[in-house]
Order: sequence, then C-alpha cells, then structure tokens
Amino acid sequence: MPKVTVLMPVYNGEEYLHEAIDSILDQTFKDFEFLIIDDGSIDKSVDIINSYQDHRLILIKNEYNLGLVKTLNRGLLLAKGEYIARMDSDDISLAERLEQQISFLDAHPEVGLLGTNAQIIDAQRNLKDICNIVSGNQLIKWQMCFRCPLIHPTIVMRKKIADIVNGYSCDAIKDREKYSGEDYDLWRRIGAVSQIDNLPNILLYLRKHDSNITTTYLEEHIKNAAIINNLVIQEYVDVSFEKTFSIFTNKYQNNQEILESILLISRIHQKFLKTSILTSLSKKIIAQDAANQIFSLISNYYKRDLKLLMILLFVIYLNPSLLLKKLIHKGRKLLPQKK
Repeated sequence: MPKVTVLMPVYNGEEYLHEAIDSILDQTFKDFEFLIIDDGSIDKSVDIINSYQDHRLILIKNEYNLGLVKTLNRGLLLAKGEYIARMDSDDISLAERLEQQISFLDAHPEVGLLGTNAQIIDAQRNLKDICNIVSGNQLIKWQMCFRCPLIHPTIVMRKKIADIVNGYSCDAIKDREKYSGEDYDLWRRIGAVSQIDNLPNILLYLRKHDSNITTTYLEEHIKNAAIINNLVIQEYVDVSFEKTFSIFTNKYQNNQEILESILLISRIHQKFLKTSILTSLSKKIIAQDAANQIFSLISNYYKRDLKLLMILLFVIYLNPSLLLKKLIHKGRKLLPQKK
C-alpha cells in the first residue's frame, strides 16, 4: 500500500495541467499514488493525463460532472494511502513538499491535518505575494473564528481523520449549485477531533487567474465561507449570521455595527480563553490579534480621527488585553458619531 494518496480533481484544466502533474511526479518523497479524478472535462485534460506512463498515476473518470465536493469524496473512498495530500490542477508543489509534510506528521501523531505556506503566482508563473499563515493548533483555531487559516491545496491529512468526520460536505450551504467553502467546513470539523498545524515553509505555488472558482464565483464564495465562519463562531458565542458577516467581510454600514463588532470580538476572545488550554505566549499573541482587529476596524472607519487612533494605538501595543477588557465599557464614548 502507498503511504500517501495525492488527490487531484480536474475539470477542463488543460492549460496548467502539465506543470501540476510534473510537480507531483518530481517529489523527493516517492511512496505515493497519484489519484487524478477527471470530472467530465471537455478539453484535452484526459489526453494530457493519459500521456504519462508513471505507474503511480491513476486516472479515474466521472461519468458526468459531479462537482468538486462529490469528486473529492469519491477520491477519499478510493484512496489507499495512510495520508491524503491535496493538489489542484493549476498549482505547483515544490519538490520537497511531501517529504517535509510526511516527516512532520510521522513525528506528531496528535496532528491530523497539516498545511503549509504558499506563494501566489499568476497565469505566467510570475511570483507574487506570499500568503501569511499561522502555525500552532490553538492559534489556527483562534484565526478560524475570523478567516480560513489553511490553504486547501497545501494540506495533508490522515485518512482515518477524514473518515471520522465523513469527508467533505456542503450540508451547511442551502444553495449548493455553486458551492465553495468545502475546505473551511472540513477544517472546522477536523478541529473538533484532532489538532491542526501549518508548516511556515513555502511548499506550493498557488496560481491565481481569471478561471479560478473563487474568482468566477466570488460573491457566492464569500457568502458560503461566511456561513461556515458563523458556525465556527457559534461554537463560542450564540450570534446571528448577519452579525458575523460584517466582521468576516469587513464591511460596516454605521457606528452601531462597528460597536457591535467590537463587542463580539471581545466576547469571542473571552470565551476562547475560557474554553482553550493556552500557553502564556499563545494568550499574548491571541490578545494582540484581537486588539489589532479592533484597531483596524475602527481606523478604517475613522481615518480622520487622529486623536482616537493615537489613543487606540497606544493602548493596543502597551497592553492588548487591557483594550479588550476596557474598550467595551468605553466604546460609546470612544466611538464618535461619523459626520
């Protein structure tokens, strides 16, 4: 049996497919099967896949287009590896990606899901921004309250953990025709039964182009991710989707929404501290992150109120925990009416 199953769905991916396949076949770690599932492509994707003669590459063809979630779950059922490594047909894995991730997971049996850092590339493979991710189980779970803290095509997970949580799902989304956010939802459920971590090393080039699902269906993607985000936050505080949507999208209509968001961030922080086992360093980092979110929220809305910004900046970097405890009591005084 192979130690790893690399799972890559393909749908009309001919443009970048050679680079994606080559990057997996050229890995320094060799003990894997490369399961490629074509989801009803009508371009030359299948011909490109069939042009390879590597015994590790296994082509599975859906009879018709099933969509990403069902295709991924089919791959999980067919996978023989102890670990599942995700890959997308337009990205590039660096040569030591699997070696580093499998080595880490073998040494840390408590971790069921492991991502890595990545660097964005464009359609022409020009290097762009580096994605900023955090490492450490508790810091990742804290950030999950406000954003998706793992990069989907970088992850390796234990197959037994994926089986325990029943794989990918879109049950939380009512309109599933253009579903996205399946990764965020899976991380949420895995986090309830296992530890999660990220390697800070850049081990994948993440390609951004006009045909990305998140680009093509950006509005649906944001809404669906915000629904999952609300489920994460509700594990700590009972709050409506409308309240969490403002924080997730960083869009506010008036002073009242800003104040309510400040209160909510503080409530999440207080509850997170009570329900999590944290080191002193983790507490400081999380308090700083919460304080920075509050500062960013206010400063973006009150760019001209320099006095308020200077006070908040001083308090945040002097003692972020003090801000979280005291700001909600002085919130209405600190928040001037916007003119």
